[in-house]
Amino acid sequence: MSSAKGQRDKRDRSAITATPPQSFIDPPLTPPPTEEHQSARVASILHTFREIWCGQHAYLKPWTPLPLSYREYLHLQRALEKDRHLDDFVHNKFRYDYDPYAQQLIIRMPSCLHERMVTQLRTDIGRQLGDLIHSSAGGEGGRFAQGIADAGSSTILFEPDTDVPVQARREPDISFQHVDAKYPGVIIEVSYSQKMKDLPHLADDYLLGSDGSIRAMVGLNVEYHGSKKATISVWRPAYVEGEEGKLEFQAVQTVQEEVIRNEDGTPSNTSVGLRLELQDFAHNELINARLTEQRNRLIPISITPAALCEFLANAERFARGPNTSSVSIESTVRAGVKKRRLTKR
Repeated sequence: MSSAKGQRDKRDRSAITATPPQSFIDPPLTPPPTEEHQSARVASILHTFREIWCGQHAYLKPWTPLPLSYREYLHLQRALEKDRHLDDFVHNKFRYDYDPYAQQLIIRMPSCLHERMVTQLRTDIGRQLGDLIHSSAGGEGGRFAQGIADAGSSTILFEPDTDVPVQARREPDISFQHVDAKYPGVIIEVSYSQKMKDLPHLADDYLLGSDGSIRAMVGLNVEYHGSKKATISVWRPAYVEGEEGKLEFQAVQTVQEEVIRNEDGTPSNTSVGLRLELQDFAHNELINARLTEQRNRLIPISITPAALCEFLANAERFARGPNTSSVSIESTVRAGVKKRRLTKR
């Protein structure tokens, strides 16, 4: 990098850092210059992206939908392409969705509790798939499981329908995808009050947008404001009889807000918890080709209510921070010993 370019980048970053936080509802007084007119909403979202880049995002909720038309969304993409550094941050270190049906851009800012819960769920499902792979009785099911990978929050783009001109974009909390499939088979979204009402629309995008290649979307809802209640919901793609007896392809909710943790924090004794089968992890054509025996298709990948409650309790403790009543909450260096760092280059 040339000295002049380095100084310019430094000035640009300093200018961004100096920008005070403000609500995304009100655009900055002087929107960033572009070769074409941008709406106030596009300029405001760009400003918000810059604030997040600089760590100035305390006012944002974990799930923040912002109105954005198709045209504005395309303007936003072009504006990002002109700012290489911001574009790199937004597309590689930041999570957002675009729903072309609701014409909304959704900023995802997961909380500490949310991230901890996601990590535990991913780890446990991955462990069960690993156990199946290494089991002496795994056979056909084990070979199939060997092709399933934890795809994390990888961006999923869906081809536009005839009635929308742009792709739907989703960045799920958890996804598991077979190496020979275009889309994940299982999606899990950990939700809270702001996000819960949008779960049916997420299911529509995932299940219908993938033409049923995504076989299950699980919504795990954790309530806040003093309640310890937690519920689980599941959507699956299905053909159902619609208007005038015509067949329709829909995202059908097969589990409806089933309680897995009671108000007092105890596990529900009426729930089966999170229950999936091996055949949920890929689309039907791949399942038919690789899992020829019905018993292998039905191999359970499940987490009991008790285990889910333990995950939630751990996540809540982690989010609260260390217990100050503990004997020792941090490491200390011996008295009189000097810390020596490497010489700066």
